[in-house]
Amino acid sequence: MVKGIAIDPGTRDIGYCYFNWMKEDSLLVLGESGIIRIKHSLDLEFRLHILFYRIQELVTDMEVLVTENSFSNPKYPSGITVREGLGVIKVAAVEKHVPIHLLRPEDSKLAMVGKRTASKLELAKAIEEAGIPLPSPAEVLIQKKKDHLTDAIGMVIAYCFKEKATVTIYSEKGEKLCPCLEKKRNGIGKSIPKTTKIGMSTNTVPAKKKAMKKESSTGKRKKEESHIPPSFSS
Repeated sequence: MVKGIAIDPGTRDIGYCYFNWMKEDSLLVLGESGIIRIKHSLDLEFRLHILFYRIQELVTDMEVLVTENSFSNPKYPSGITVREGLGVIKVAAVEKHVPIHLLRPEDSKLAMVGKRTASKLELAKAIEEAGIPLPSPAEVLIQKKKDHLTDAIGMVIAYCFKEKATVTIYSEKGEKLCPCLEKKRNGIGKSIPKTTKIGMSTNTVPAKKKAMKKESSTGKRKKEESHIPPSFSS
């Protein structure tokens, strides 16, 4: 059994969801979920300081931290601060010796809705329709900007779908929430980067980049060999 937590990165409102994953039986137990709220009026450096200690509290005794990688987009400047928050979350997990598993931002949408361009409302509705209880109807959660909660729940399910095509979901009280949830898109397990442990953290290197690196280094050696005089190359 893997005891973990999924965290939706940010610097103001940060969603989280605890879970226990029993891979052999395809059983997922969803635990406490919620949103960490940090006072918006605080300067960024103070928010990051508070975030560090709150995350350390959350990840204590966890066996894995599941979170989303963040990419910069000129259209969304707020993504830069999200990346700063992600960095703090990573450091807090490393301090507690908790391995990190990174998902792409679209993996939760692919797993639950079946399309990478799904809206936050579509993701929330998919979670609701799967029988997973939410504090408010999906539409209300999105209107009140509480999508960080459903994002975290979506990450948990995407993490499980990387290893199994179907998942049976229970509540922490033992109630069966969803008898057989199927991933919406075939190949979602392949689309989630596989992680390799490096010390206390994890790292991902796409296979294509590895091949390109190997090919370029081979070409470089051949080029160097071509400049060696025949007397030394024989």
